Amino acid sequence: MIHKKQIKVLLGFVFIVVAFQSCATTIPYSKELPEVVISHVMGEDNTLKIMRNPYTNPYIEPSTMLRGKFNEFYIIKIDFNLAQDTKIEIVAEINTINGNNAAAYPYDREQFITYWEMFANHDLIEDNLEYTKKMNTIRTTCIPSYVFMQKAGRSTMYLPFIGKNPLPRPAKVYVQVYTGAQIPFEFTNIVD
Repeated sequence: MIHKKQIKVLLGFVFIVVAFQSCATTIPYSKELPEVVISHVMGEDNTLKIMRNPYTNPYIEPSTMLRGKFNEFYIIKIDFNLAQDTKIEIVAEINTINGNNAAAYPYDREQFITYWEMFANHDLIEDNLEYTKKMNTIRTTCIPSYVFMQKAGRSTMYLPFIGKNPLPRPAKVYVQVYTGAQIPFEFTNIVD
């Protein structure tokens, strides 16, 4: 007889296999598209496109009915279109306009997983399918680190900035992506 816990473990395993299979089959490189495109994911409508269920989407801020949002996220989307496997280096910061104080900090995959672990009920982590989906989404969509190898083809990764809610405004967003080209790909924006 199969127990409820065994079914959840099996479903989690199937989800992981499917997620890794989808990562292995990247869309082929296109000569017509730029090598790197950096943009800001704006609003819940766009973050919901990453994953439809807001309870399993790690790019939507945690909140409670009493306190509201704990933090404010600023999500950067990086679209890659690489002719070959490429070493990627990322420099990213959000600083206040009036000084050098950080308004928000960029998080790589492990930092983002650690962030969400703080909000998880540790008694329910093993049995919580939504938590498992959220962690798998981070593993497959968040940048692995600030220096990493990216496979050839077209793919999308996300770089979350996390700051206190609300972020100090005005603030300047600055992201550079190095691919070995002479000039890095840049993104700047003012959060006001």
